[in-house]
Amino acid sequence: MEQELPESEFSVAMTPEASSTVEGETLIPTPIDKHSRLLPEGQKSDFKKILFFGCCSCLVLYLFTTFALWAFFSKVKTSSGDFFPVTTPSERALNETPSTLFKQPPGTSTLGKRLEDNLQPVTSHDHIIGSLNAKITVVVFSDIQCPYCKSFHPVIRQLTDQYKDGTDVAVVFRHFPIDALHPNARKAAIATECVSSLGSENKFWDYLGELMVSQDLSGEFLTSAAVKFGIDKGKFSSCLTASAPAKLVEANVQDGTTSGVRGTPSSIIIWPNGSKTLMAGGQPFSTFKNMLEEQLK
Repeated sequence: MEQELPESEFSVAMTPEASSTVEGETLIPTPIDKHSRLLPEGQKSDFKKILFFGCCSCLVLYLFTTFALWAFFSKVKTSSGDFFPVTTPSERALNETPSTLFKQPPGTSTLGKRLEDNLQPVTSHDHIIGSLNAKITVVVFSDIQCPYCKSFHPVIRQLTDQYKDGTDVAVVFRHFPIDALHPNARKAAIATECVSSLGSENKFWDYLGELMVSQDLSGEFLTSAAVKFGIDKGKFSSCLTASAPAKLVEANVQDGTTSGVRGTPSSIIIWPNGSKTLMAGGQPFSTFKNMLEEQLK
């Protein structure tokens, strides 16, 4: 007597694979595990692999999208500088123009005009250490309240000390206060222009160094530091609200923006052949020296 198999365990598959006819006799169908009929064993393994890689792909896409949104809607910080998101239509248009945002070998270019080529010419009205006719000029865009600029400021002094005669390398300082991040930076920049106009170019550099080291940019400190360098307190206070120094600072900001500066500190190197290289972030002195020496050989 044939023993019936429990329905819960097996089911009979009347298929060509499960039954056959031999010399006119129908063989007894082979019982098949009903759970195993879902997928053949090889396809089960393939399905698991597809599912695994699909989940991994979704996870990677999710992480990438999350980071992209964070970077767009918030300030981007790096280990060497403060950067801000591009928000206005004009800034977005500038950002779409081909440009080199990091150091690039001198003389190279991308398609079209690079943003750093928009840099305003260096003149006697600039804050410059070295000769206007120096072989190489380093134009630094900096924010007095930026902590990375504070760390980078000694590099400026190292450059001027390394090339003391000023004929090989000159260093220019231009303001680039990022108001959205450093609310006191613009006023401090204006204060340095007041010290320059009421005092001298040497006092400008000394006062700038004082503010960079302290980064106490309260009105009281700005005034006391100016008086320390021999600036008349009353004239200094009047100068802080005057339009002329504010226009100078804004002109620097516009120059940096149209030249591709997106954060501080940033430097644009003007090479002997007139080409320009934009270097983003507070690069170490060794990086500058290596690049400069290569061109001065």
